[in-house]
Amino acid sequence: MSMLRRFLIFLTSLLLGSLVIEVAMYHSPVATEGDGWAVLPGVAGAVGMAGGFLTLARTTRLTTRLFAASCALSMFVGLIGTAFHLAMHGPSLTTLLVDPSAWLGNPPTLAPLAFSVGGLLGIFAVRLDGVQSASGARASGLSYILACVSGVVAASAYAWHALPITFVATIAALVLVAFSFLAEFAAEVSAARGSAGARERGIIPRAQTK
Repeated sequence: MSMLRRFLIFLTSLLLGSLVIEVAMYHSPVATEGDGWAVLPGVAGAVGMAGGFLTLARTTRLTTRLFAASCALSMFVGLIGTAFHLAMHGPSLTTLLVDPSAWLGNPPTLAPLAFSVGGLLGIFAVRLDGVQSASGARASGLSYILACVSGVVAASAYAWHALPITFVATIAALVLVAFSFLAEFAAEVSAARGSAGARERGIIPRAQTK
């Protein structure tokens, strides 16, 4: 997998993880008041985050398909959530078209589309055919696996309205994968510089022998 593709998966996971924290703060009161569907965005975001980390840890056809499915779920949740938010602002589509003030206030009208953007970015990363990386150096997959487990814990905790566990698990996952990816990127850059230096050292003797 190319470094660009891995970076996009990493970016998607960070975006979905940050959305989990946001909806945990704003959707939880709605969910606890009886609207059980309000937990769906947080669960979908945490599942997508975990899927991205799992793909970074072990890139196989299965993990890639699971990540793509979780991204498709995030896209669906974003579109449905936008429809729900629009319905809360206006009794009909006509009202939304003729009354600009209907788009103002809470809940934010287009905020759920952030999930769709994250899902779309992940789908793009999965479909991207990049150039293979210059070296096989990879950061330890253990950190990515731990981050994936933390994402699953966050999804489960949010579904059960355990907000402190949701926050801790989500932040732990994001921190773990951030440090892992930075270490991986540093190793990639170092390996690329080493390869370039080796090529230069190999060219000079051949030029001198002619």
